[in-house]
Amino acid sequence: MTDEASALECYRRACEDAAEFRVYERYQEENDLGAVEAEVALCRRHAAEERPSNLGRSYPGYVFRVDPIGDGPVEGREQEL
Repeated sequence: MTDEASALECYRRACEDAAEFRVYERYQEENDLGAVEAEVALCRRHAAEERPSNLGRSYPGYVFRVDPIGDGPVEGREQEL
């Protein structure tokens, strides 16, 4: 685990585990005025539970990605719809 990861706690309420992953999702805003980008740091357990949550607002630039903290994107993890 990197120093960056050990400095972050999991974003989920009541979880004090160290964050090991960043979950990123880019989707179309409800009013179609632009893209929304959401990113959270999560522990291993919560990152494993993550799924795309805004598929109904996907567009050609839609991205859902889970990356280890401190590393670049993991090949094969990015799903563009």
